[in-house]
Amino acid sequence: MSQFVWYAPYGESLVDEHLTTYENPFKFSSKELDDVTGLYDHGARNRNPITAVWYGIDELFEKYPENGPYSYCGGNPVRYFDPDGREIEKSSLKIWNNHKKSIIKKIGNLTKQMEKTGNTALQSRVNVLKNVVDNMSIMEKSSQVYSLDPKYEGFDEKRFYFEGDISLDDKGVIVIKYNGKTDQFIHEIIHCIQFEIGELAFVRSTGRTIAQDIFDEIAAYIAENAFSGNYNVNDINTKWILDNYNDVYGKEGSSNTAQEKVDITSTSSTINRAYGTNIPAGGFLKHFKKNFYYQKQYKQNLKEYKNE
Repeated sequence: MSQFVWYAPYGESLVDEHLTTYENPFKFSSKELDDVTGLYDHGARNRNPITAVWYGIDELFEKYPENGPYSYCGGNPVRYFDPDGREIEKSSLKIWNNHKKSIIKKIGNLTKQMEKTGNTALQSRVNVLKNVVDNMSIMEKSSQVYSLDPKYEGFDEKRFYFEGDISLDDKGVIVIKYNGKTDQFIHEIIHCIQFEIGELAFVRSTGRTIAQDIFDEIAAYIAENAFSGNYNVNDINTKWILDNYNDVYGKEGSSNTAQEKVDITSTSSTINRAYGTNIPAGGFLKHFKKNFYYQKQYKQNLKEYKNE
């Protein structure tokens, strides 16, 4: 531990000690504290942790008239968390926690089964699910706002049925769409973690993902099947993906998935080759902020992801 901060309920720093000269600007609720203004940047609005009020009126004030347009977390910061200064999302958090409990329970059941039967092959599933739980904390601490849609049924332009998807809405919220089942929830969560560490981004004009590749899908299907047990996680590779889902993830697939490794640090020429786009030459995907939406804290998240 290199930094210790003790907060008052609304985020005022009572004690701030660190062992090095570096001071992490992302503090209370994982939001960035501006050292000039002393305000926390929540995205939609800035907040003063000392006076415990927002600098700006809540755009969704009419939904919570009893709270006042400047109040933080309805006056109850111990119970509630306001991710972006717009809305208190309790329903998504409850569903999230239920899925997380199911994953932890599955880990326990697989561990007991392994101890009882001596089937060490189950260890691969246990390891994958433990990593899923650990990496969910990256999303829980993220400045990015997520919303769950667990009643999703969708078809793409080729009328191929999708059990899940993630997309960016017009308010900058990433919507996680899935069929309500924990295994599919895990699949889409893996893609959200990939967003957090810079492996994929979103096209601002459409809300659809870009820089997703077949290796991202391999990781998602491994995690999904670690929970469901439908397929051996050690068998899931590029060949498995193309044998089972070539119409979706192949070269002519409906999901427009790159067949080579790409991420937000890929050059514009690589992205153009992978997706048939026309990004101007001479830069990386992350340089075109007007066109693409990505996690600016991806380097910090990537270190946590790699346990560095």
